[in-house]
Formats: sequence, C-alpha cells, structure tokens
Amino acid sequence: MSSQPIRVLKANVSRSEAERAFAPAGVSRALGIQKLRPLRSVAELYVPFRAYKVSIRRGKTLDQRWMALDLISGQLDPFTFESLPSASEMEIVTSRNRPEVALDDAAARTILTTKIHRVLFQSGFFRMKNLEIQFEPASVEFHMPYWIGFFGAGEAASIKILDATRRVMEGGKFRSFIYEWLAA
Repeated sequence: MSSQPIRVLKANVSRSEAERAFAPAGVSRALGIQKLRPLRSVAELYVPFRAYKVSIRRGKTLDQRWMALDLISGQLDPFTFESLPSASEMEIVTSRNRPEVALDDAAARTILTTKIHRVLFQSGFFRMKNLEIQFEPASVEFHMPYWIGFFGAGEAASIKILDATRRVMEGGKFRSFIYEWLAA
C-alpha cells in the first residue's frame, strides 16, 4: 500500500488518550496483568467509508439522514450524521495504514439497505409497511480514524481497536478483519 493523501474525519481521541484507554484499569492493574500483556505500540488506522443521504419513506412519513458505511466489508456499524461532515471537520492525512476499498457502490447500497431494514424491523414489523428507501451518494469518500493497540509478550500477541471519533472499543468482527489485513 502506497502512502497517498486521504480525506479523514478529524479524530476526537489523541494518541496519548488512546494509550491511556488501552492501559489496564481497576482489577487488571491491581493483579499486574499489564506485565503479562504489556502495550507494545499504538498505530493509527484509517478505514474507508462512503456517505449516503438516506431517505426512508413510510407512508406519508419521510425521514432523512446521512449514513456512512465502511467500504472494506460493510460489517462495521454505520455512522449516522445530521448533515454531511464539512471540510472544516476533515483533514488530509498521508498514511499507509489504511485497508483498500473492497465494496463497490451497488454492494454498499445492498448492505446498507439490509442494515436499515433490520433496524426498522426491530422497532416494529408494521413500520415496514409501504416502505421506500432511497440513497444519494456523497460526492467524496472519506476515512474514519481508529487507534490500534498492540499487546503481548513473546509469541502471545493481541490487539485492541479504539474508534477515534466515537471513543468506543471495537469488537471481535473488526479485530478479526484487522488480523487478516495485517497478515496479508
């Protein structure tokens, strides 16, 4: 992967804040678990996303919002925005720490439609009546920032991933993808 400039949503978590978030706390610290699995390094990761203006019509009700779906597998939770992030909320970054886009527009739309159907179905089966979903893609793709914490001693290695905009740790699906990407 070459280092090319990419458009990135500005992070809400700095490197030092990420390091503190990856540090053991409470019982883990008291038991000295950090000595068994010490934090070795922290790296930035930029995941490609495409934003869509989503219009959901149910009868006479129209709901519009911006949703962004990851373009590597579509498995991450979509981001929802009141409005498309502005240029002042973005920055240009040069990094090789970014997976390649794997989903085309048609596949991304299909996955996002399925996710929207699932959310609407969970909120009530009758919300699916007379349902119409339309997408309008944003003119530019952008990347979302994440921090990866690398842990381990000897042959035992593991990672944790922190969403640098929402300040939440990612789960197993995302970790599995990152392991595969790092191994490739």
